[in-house]
Formats: sequence, structure tokens, C-alpha cells
Amino acid sequence: MCRMIFAAGDFELSQLIDNLILMAKGENELHENNPELGTYQHAHGWGIAYLDQGEWIVKKSEKAVFEDSEINELRTVKTNLAVLHVRRATNGVISYDNTHPFQFRNYVFCHNGTLRGKIDYDQWFHVDGKTDSEKLFYSVLTEIKEDYDDYDENKKLECPICNWQGSAKESQNINTDSHFCMDVSCPICDKMLLVVNYAQIKS
Repeated sequence: MCRMIFAAGDFELSQLIDNLILMAKGENELHENNPELGTYQHAHGWGIAYLDQGEWIVKKSEKAVFEDSEINELRTVKTNLAVLHVRRATNGVISYDNTHPFQFRNYVFCHNGTLRGKIDYDQWFHVDGKTDSEKLFYSVLTEIKEDYDDYDENKKLECPICNWQGSAKESQNINTDSHFCMDVSCPICDKMLLVVNYAQIKS
């Protein structure tokens, strides 16, 4: 099982990183898999996603967080929202592509646990790694996309970054490169505001 920290407010990452390392080393608490501190470790990669001026920045490594000095470069980062994750692999090899959090445009995702069944998701999404977690992420994104039959180009949208307001038609910033979906972004700051699904194709 993996370990995660979610934090919101105004803070530096340093204290969260200290706590993440304690969890990864199994030194934060005793439980059935960790009868002695340090017995049950999460050494199969780490990742941190944090907001910087409304945009997600994701840093990851397949190294054990308590053996990777590069994480110290993030200690002085100031943010108001962060997700931290350390991995203990149960599905998929130890690799960068299998390390959480996963990102797709304005969404980030991490997961704890193992899914045994088939996971359906839109084939438009490209899976880089071999984990059930990444497939689950794309399955969630598939479900939240707005069906094209319900799409209204005059529907009012508001950008949470620059406060632009207008309709999808007025934005004139519509990406139709995919055969499966289109997205509408803010014409000022390019933040994605809406994803519209053309068709659901199961994999």
C-alpha cells in the first residue's frame, strides 16, 4: 500500500517532506505490517504535485524518497495546495512512469491500493505506465467528461485563474485535435475550462 499527504493553506513543503520521509521509512507509527518501526517501508518511488500560480507542477522519482537528495530542492517551495505520495509497488515495476501523482492537464491523481478487475477508460488517453492507478485516473476522467449531446456552445464559463467570463463560442480557444473529445480553454490564460466527449470507447 502507498502513503499520501494532502495539504491546503499557505505553507512551505519542508515539513510535509519530513513527514513523508517518516512514513516512507515506516517510522511514523506501528501497525500490523509494521510491528517494529522501520519494518514496512515505501521505497519504490515518490512524487509531489503542487500549485504554482494556478498551475500544477509535478516532480517525481523512482528512487526511495529517503535516499534521494533531489527532494531537498523542493523544501522551500511555497504553495497553497499540494499532494505528496510514496509508493510501495503491488502492480507494475519500479519505474518513473509508474510513480504517482499522475497528471492530465489541470488534473492530478494518486491512489492507494490495488484494483484486480478490468478498468474501462476512453482510448483517447495514453497510458504511460503499467499500474492500475493510472488506468483508474483515466477511468475517472472518462466519466466526468461532458457528453457532446449535452454541449451548449453558449453555456457561460468562468476561469478560476484570471476571472474571464464568457461562452465556449466566445472563447474561440477550442481544441478539436482528438477524434474522441474536444476541450475549451480560457482565451486569456489558456486554462482548460471544459472537456466534451464525442464518444465513449472502452478498453
